[in-house]
Amino acid sequence: MQRVRPRLDLDRHDLGLRTTPATSHLEPARVEIDVDSGQTRTSCYEDIFAPAGGPREAPTSEWIAQTRDLLAECVIDSTISDTPFTTFCSGGLDSSLITRIARPEIAYHCNYSDPECNETFFAQQVVQGTGIRLFVVNAQESFDLVARLADIVEDFDELSIGSVILPLDDLLAQVKRRYKVILTGTGGDELFAGYARYQLALGECYQDSYRGLYQRMREIASVPDRFEFTHRKGDPSLYRFYRSEVEKTFAAAYEACRSRDDELETMLRFDRRHFLEGLLNIDDKLSGRHSLESRPSLLHQRLVRRVLEVGTATFMRNGDLKPVLRELAAGRVPRPVVHRNDKMGFTTPIGTFVNRASHLIRERLMDSRFSHLYDLRRLNLTAETKFSREVFGLLMLDLWLNRYAVR
Repeated sequence: MQRVRPRLDLDRHDLGLRTTPATSHLEPARVEIDVDSGQTRTSCYEDIFAPAGGPREAPTSEWIAQTRDLLAECVIDSTISDTPFTTFCSGGLDSSLITRIARPEIAYHCNYSDPECNETFFAQQVVQGTGIRLFVVNAQESFDLVARLADIVEDFDELSIGSVILPLDDLLAQVKRRYKVILTGTGGDELFAGYARYQLALGECYQDSYRGLYQRMREIASVPDRFEFTHRKGDPSLYRFYRSEVEKTFAAAYEACRSRDDELETMLRFDRRHFLEGLLNIDDKLSGRHSLESRPSLLHQRLVRRVLEVGTATFMRNGDLKPVLRELAAGRVPRPVVHRNDKMGFTTPIGTFVNRASHLIRERLMDSRFSHLYDLRRLNLTAETKFSREVFGLLMLDLWLNRYAVR
């Protein structure tokens, strides 16, 4: 094996009194080439989410002030564009902070009529008194679920089972009528520890909406196993191709993220390295579907490096999620938004949609050329709750297999 070192070849362009280098050829770093077979193997030259070297302490007031300024700079950097930009304002802390800093002419928000899937009250507080206009998109609620998901899958050559694709598709369909660039808060939960699963994995439950999940996982002893359980989407034994050995793959990936005896740090690094990639893929595919550019403002390299300077314990104090980001947002975002502890992400009543379309889903799965892969006799093709994703996940898998799998 020979390691190819990065090499930059430069031509000289003479521009009158000024001579400047112009890049003509760039060879990537960390490419290994097998001389005999010609096969290559690439690897990331830097893991930006790896814990910073050296001691890491709790942030001081000076660190908070400096990071608050840096955060504003990074968000403003993400607004640079040849065309006007907008922001997604969900009513959660991440997108609200970006909206308050970027100050777009119009911010976009999406909701459902179901009160448990409607954050408009908080989004309105974010823009109040700022001059920003809030464009509220009422997501579709009456549609053929199978047909609509099949249409979306046409733009998803990588499998995804996030129900967020439905309201996000509706929102971006409106954004593209006026804009080409939208700023989002994607990555904020991974960077600043915003998921309730970290609390659940550590044996604590602070939100009523997670009591059912908490009860189901109480008998699981270890933090890594509880964390793995929170990442499951339904009962994997319903899939005839499922092999329990894959649980070892998850465990190995989890342990590969460990750098010290710190479970919270390991969970954060796992989600930053693996789960975030899936979210960015959803952003990328859906934005491309609508000819838009989606920019995750909180993932600016300078901000990521800065945040990873502080100790992991800082990211969850007294059971509270996102304490660092709450400090950074204080004084800029309305207090009711800063101190929310009931945010569940971009909630979608996917279980309601599944139950309305259960007959269509059953017909689709029974007639599928991949039906032999599912244990349909054990599966009731209805959702237990409005947020149940088991049937939705199965439907997405089947649609994706029928579109992209070669048999």
